[in-house]
Amino acid sequence: MFGILYGMREDQNGKSPLRRLEETLYRKDATEEKDGRSHLRPHDIEKHSGWAEEPIQNTETESMAAPVKTKSFALLFFYASIAFFAVATLIALFVMLGGTNLISTRNVDITVTGPVSIEAGEEVQLEIAIYNKNSVDLESTDLLIEYPEGTRVAGDIEEVLPRTRTSLGVIPKGGIVKESVRAVFFGQEGEEKKVRIALEYRVPDSNAIFVAEETFTVVVSSSPVRISAEGVTEVSSGQEFALEVTVSSNASERVGNVLVAVDYPFGFSFLDATPKPTYGNDTWVLGDLPSGSERTIIIRGVLEGQDGEEKIFRVVSGTPKEKDEREIGVAFGTLLHDVAVTRPLLALQVLLNGRPGKEHILGADEEVTAEISWVNNLPIKISNAKIEVTLVGDALDTASVSPIRGFYQSFNRTVVWDGTTAPELVELEPGERGAVSVRFKPRELVLSGGTLIKEPLITLTATAEGTRVGESGSEQVQSSVQHLLKVETNVSLSQRALYYAGSFANTGPLPPKVGEETTYTILWNVVNTASDVSRGKVRATLPPHIRWIGEKSPGNETLTFSESDRSVVWDLGSISAGAGIGASPREVSFRVGFRPSLSQVGDVPTLVNESVFSGFDAFTETTIAATARSVNTQLSSDPQFTAGEGRVVE
Repeated sequence: MFGILYGMREDQNGKSPLRRLEETLYRKDATEEKDGRSHLRPHDIEKHSGWAEEPIQNTETESMAAPVKTKSFALLFFYASIAFFAVATLIALFVMLGGTNLISTRNVDITVTGPVSIEAGEEVQLEIAIYNKNSVDLESTDLLIEYPEGTRVAGDIEEVLPRTRTSLGVIPKGGIVKESVRAVFFGQEGEEKKVRIALEYRVPDSNAIFVAEETFTVVVSSSPVRISAEGVTEVSSGQEFALEVTVSSNASERVGNVLVAVDYPFGFSFLDATPKPTYGNDTWVLGDLPSGSERTIIIRGVLEGQDGEEKIFRVVSGTPKEKDEREIGVAFGTLLHDVAVTRPLLALQVLLNGRPGKEHILGADEEVTAEISWVNNLPIKISNAKIEVTLVGDALDTASVSPIRGFYQSFNRTVVWDGTTAPELVELEPGERGAVSVRFKPRELVLSGGTLIKEPLITLTATAEGTRVGESGSEQVQSSVQHLLKVETNVSLSQRALYYAGSFANTGPLPPKVGEETTYTILWNVVNTASDVSRGKVRATLPPHIRWIGEKSPGNETLTFSESDRSVVWDLGSISAGAGIGASPREVSFRVGFRPSLSQVGDVPTLVNESVFSGFDAFTETTIAATARSVNTQLSSDPQFTAGEGRVVE
């Protein structure tokens, strides 16, 4: 302080050192740097001994010190806060879950007593005990049990048991509640079934819901249904074979609503089954299986594949899904049946109208060309080869069978090719191949006297045989293939226009006159032959100059008219086989009006355009169609109509 006071003494002129320094800095003769800033000269400062004795304080450094200290304190406070909350959280978790707090879920013990191994379909009883080790009561308690898929109600195995909720009321502190439940479990042998048990509860003075859980596992020791399969384990490619599947009850009680599904391997063509599948060609509903009973399914088909290829048939039994009765929801058992494919020594392939496959659909009058190709797969010759094609079925027109080079034996419906008709069959070199062919067609599906051919089928069986000579002597080789041909039902549709005849009394002039309306009756007639038809419909459109009147006969037929596209639609629904042959045809009539214009004078205008029938053949499972040509004012179907009454007059 003394140094500072001394440095601030006034000189003889009464000026303090600060005043003298200020005048020095701003006097006119002060030196200037190139950058235009004024600077003190060293000797100017040295002359003021008072400044030299007292160090100049760095005010900038001092001004920065305070924020740095403040920032360090805030950071320290932040870290301390984090540590505090972390410790508080750990303490809370320890208190809530570590068993020292009144509302800990760990203080709720759920124990389940029951068998750990069961037989599928057996009624099981589980004893559930709930211990409240908390120091407060448990309020609004609910016991929730979620059962595995396929569990059924004890005493009524038809009813699915997915989950239950039972109110237990208040469980006092230190108290115990016991509950007994019964259920029937289903599943495959060795399958684990898990039962999830949960207790929902509240504690006093809290709206929070707490949940304590436990899982109980049982193992299915045996299935209520057993599956076995019998059939070939080796088959030539393209050869027909049968697989016999047996489903037997292994339960002490009736097993309800059993479903069996078969997954076919790639290359398998389904031909038939006994009993017939319930859904598609691979699913059977067997219904209830009493204890000790069994059901048998025989599946016939053809398997194709490469030599040595293994094909696996997978058979599954169980109960259907709750939302889809066509699929298995809970499986009782699974069986895998292996079939090895071998290459035929003398292989055959049949193409029907150029199409492969084991099942074909034919039109009612479609001619068929069957080409039978063969190949010698042996490394040695085959001698005296012979190929036969046998045609069986009421739907075959035996008079139409026409082989190329072969001989047709009409007494057994067999076409034969051998060395006498096809010289190349005398000796077949290794790898040699060739082909023969035959033509035929289906017969009329309505026989004389009105008899119908129901389920019109033609079965074609081709067989090749020959003799191979090896080191061990001669040996007969043979192979065969079979094809099924289904003939579509023949539906015919007719469309007629009437004036004098028909269901309605028509009005107006004949011939039709310009400016005056004449009404006409339109008659639709449908005849069906061999197979039932579903979803039958007839559709036609009216020309712009025709008016829809809206009358129909009979009144129970469904007939509609759309003004937007001027279409008339007859919804027939189902049409029985033989409708119009052994029984009455399906018919409907409706009326239309025609008011001619001058531009139509001398014409025979169209009343209804071409009509089209469509439906679904239940036997061949195909969509079928038929058409009827348009009709005009020249009423050729009306017996009282004369030729001059059809053309428009003025």
